[in-house]
Amino acid sequence: MKRSFYLIFSIAAVFIFGISSISLAGKPEAKPKPATEPKITKHDAEQVVRFAYPGGTIESSKVVNGKDHPNWAVSVVARGVSTETQVQVDGVTGKIIP
Repeated sequence: MKRSFYLIFSIAAVFIFGISSISLAGKPEAKPKPATEPKITKHDAEQVVRFAYPGGTIESSKVVNGKDHPNWAVSVVARGVSTETQVQVDGVTGKIIP
């Protein structure tokens, strides 16, 4: 009688510990989704480009997908030049991407 009690108790304990360890494992953490909008504003991105190209004219600005986060693509025509140059501005730091 004692022997069967210990056997059943041992099996129940192993079963309970096994289930609890599986439930504690949980799901693996998902990677955070990239932001859909850059942290800096369109105006800030254009100001960075105006500082880099003094006297230039901003033609357009749009959000583009970067490596890890969205960036700004700003088209500028520099003073004395007739061709348009596209400058990428990091959407988080606000620095020009070479």
